[in-house]
Amino acid sequence: MAFLQMSLYSRCLQRTVPVSCVVPVDTVEYLSQPLKPEKPFRTLYLLNGFFGNMNDWFLAGDVARLAIKYNIAFIMPAGENKFFIDNPSGELFGTFIGDELVEMTRRLFPLSRERKDTWIGGLSMGGYGALRNGLKYNDTFGAVLALSPGIFSSEVLEALCAGQDADRLFGAQALFMNRTFLENSFGPLDKVNGSDRDYRTLFEAAARTPAGCPEIYLACGTEDPLLPSVRGCRDYLSGHDARLMYVEKPGIHDYDFWNIALQDALDHFPPMQQNSD
Repeated sequence: MAFLQMSLYSRCLQRTVPVSCVVPVDTVEYLSQPLKPEKPFRTLYLLNGFFGNMNDWFLAGDVARLAIKYNIAFIMPAGENKFFIDNPSGELFGTFIGDELVEMTRRLFPLSRERKDTWIGGLSMGGYGALRNGLKYNDTFGAVLALSPGIFSSEVLEALCAGQDADRLFGAQALFMNRTFLENSFGPLDKVNGSDRDYRTLFEAAARTPAGCPEIYLACGTEDPLLPSVRGCRDYLSGHDARLMYVEKPGIHDYDFWNIALQDALDHFPPMQQNSD
């Protein structure tokens, strides 16, 4: 298993972006055995949560073991608290995630170019980013893993500005959740619904394309403060005939839950069972 930390220059963002990668290119089960035959790897692009960075999934998560066990590459870009979307100032973070990062890493590593082998996932803010970009770039991603996603709608953003949920979700760090900060990322908050920051609008648009919507794994802990909005997302998706696997288990907003959820997705989520080793 190779762990790499690198900086990739992004034309979308006009700067270098830190990216961590776990690629099982040197995996052997026993020292006397040869390396596994080289072939394009199935790939999961994993996005971090708010206040996190590109190393969270490696340091607090379990991706090193999972990469070896399932022969999957994990690509983990830094999120920079930007919600993984294109913002009004022209910072095209969503385009970087859904287009540029995928193409650059495919040139760097032996990654499959097949949609069925290319997935996107994340937790909290990154869970929202995975859902948003998985639906927007539905011709690239065959599956989405949204773990305890922050489901940002006009109503949720207004509630955060009013402090109704911010203190409960973010504690003292809720000071960052003010209107100026959020509008720098999302634009006018009353315009989010119906835009490409609204997963419902993106789902309906993706459903009309030849590729259709990716399959979605949606999970949240029963003690997670985000549970009501995640249940709302579940109800919307199931009511619109999404190919959805919904998991709700005891847990809070932490890596104890997210590590279990990621393992569960790799073991039981149908898109990840195809062509498994």
